[in-house]
Amino acid sequence: MENISEYWFHDYWRVLIVELSDRSIVSVDVYRDGWFWNTDSMKCIDGENYCVLYHKVSLDELSRVFGELSKYFISVEVVGIKAKDRLETVNVRYTVSGDKKLTYNDISELFYKSWVLIGCIFKDVEDIECKG
Repeated sequence: MENISEYWFHDYWRVLIVELSDRSIVSVDVYRDGWFWNTDSMKCIDGENYCVLYHKVSLDELSRVFGELSKYFISVEVVGIKAKDRLETVNVRYTVSGDKKLTYNDISELFYKSWVLIGCIFKDVEDIECKG
């Protein structure tokens, strides 16, 4: 388990990192009511009542939000859930090149800018502003 790290932000929000030999998978907890992206793929049970939704984020969008750090991203997807008629955005998942050893500052940037990526600003647990 030495290749798995957890970083908690504000007692409620987690960044989970799994380091593989050639890349790292970074999972960032976020929350936003609604799903505002094209669904690139979807995995469902019970027909289409309960689903996990995936949207691949474009390199242009990543560059706009992350700047220099984005050059290390292999892929990034926003993850949502569908439970009957309710849609929610719950996660941003990054695959980062093994050429980049993530520092705590990088991890903090991934956490806060993941909120920007989903159209929100995380100020505090009680103060999250989302557009649209």
